[in-house]
Amino acid sequence: MNQRRIRTNLFFVTVSTGVRLGSMLGMYAMLSRALGPSEFGNFIYWYSIGVIASAVSDYGFGQQVLTRLPLADAEKLPQEASRLAQAKLALVTVIFLGVLAYAAGTTRASTDILWIVPLVLGSASSSLFDFFAGMMRARGMYAGEMRWSLFASIGGNLGAGIAAILGGNLVIIASIFLILRMGALLGQYLTWARPSGIVMQSFKFRRVVDVVSTMRGGTAFALDNLSTQLFASVDIIVARYLLSAHDAGLYLAGNRLFQAAMVGVPIIAAVFTPRMVNDQVNVKESTKTYRNLLALTGIAGVVLLLIFIQGREVIVSILYGSQFSALPDLLPLFGIAVLVQFSAAAPGVRLSVMLQQRKRVLANFSAILVMVMALRVMGLCELARNSALSVCLILILGSTAQAVAFGVLAKR
Repeated sequence: MNQRRIRTNLFFVTVSTGVRLGSMLGMYAMLSRALGPSEFGNFIYWYSIGVIASAVSDYGFGQQVLTRLPLADAEKLPQEASRLAQAKLALVTVIFLGVLAYAAGTTRASTDILWIVPLVLGSASSSLFDFFAGMMRARGMYAGEMRWSLFASIGGNLGAGIAAILGGNLVIIASIFLILRMGALLGQYLTWARPSGIVMQSFKFRRVVDVVSTMRGGTAFALDNLSTQLFASVDIIVARYLLSAHDAGLYLAGNRLFQAAMVGVPIIAAVFTPRMVNDQVNVKESTKTYRNLLALTGIAGVVLLLIFIQGREVIVSILYGSQFSALPDLLPLFGIAVLVQFSAAAPGVRLSVMLQQRKRVLANFSAILVMVMALRVMGLCELARNSALSVCLILILGSTAQAVAFGVLAKR
């Protein structure tokens, strides 16, 4: 893959990421203004649960797609892709049924389940959509992937936000979110996956032993993915259970901006991982590609930090309004966490390409341990009850620990 092709693919990914980021921010802006901090925080909590469940259901399949499918020939592609898709479909079913059971047992009001169910099912549809989008990128189909990502992002996110602005209740908002996300998945299925011979095979449920065999073969990737999602959810859980409803809504609003900024990391990795896989036999080219990745993620992290610092008042005013007037004070801290995690991206990708998933797991659990120790040693459990600032500090400490661990382990 020459440099021109990389730039072209990055252009498609940048457009896709930019629209996804913009549509997410647009949805947050409309929902926060229509719902207010407390109700918005409740919605974002279950939205985040859906995102985390989607990530857990990845089971490391995303990494397997990016490291295995680029080298698969046209004849073997449907078989290899269908094997992964079958396991993915089974896992999505099990995990999201578990999420629905959790929702049924923990919702504070009985009517909440009416909007939580479609919201969670919308996240399940997004998980399958992202899985097949990863396959398209792995095979170099960036333009096609971009088109469907634009539809999914603009339709699913802005559709839900517009419904809120027009006075729709949470049931209507979540239902629109589900319908549009399922529409994007169906369109992707009809125009790409089915003609490729992938989904036709994967949706014919094979023997359970085949699914178990596929999942067993991807255990290392699964543990990597699980540890990554646990690391990403620690601060959300702390905010949900240790902060007041208002402060939790405030922190989760900032966390959504943080997560929106972090969308760039897996997308950039999706462009560079197949290239680095193909370059492994060429040390010179591999080193050059890695340095380019380091530079790109470093620059992106610095730019995003400056945006979080210099634009904090404008961002909160436009997206959230006066009810979130305390949020600008937290955005520089979220910006620092963004910079640190972007700096960890390149060595993290290198470990993935080297198939060193165990080292990634070690790094992630080390970061989680640091966050837990911060709660205990610094006495933040009590402080966090009255301060979203404390949870931001936990996020920064964990991000720093992860970045250091990735950097050290990637050199060995």
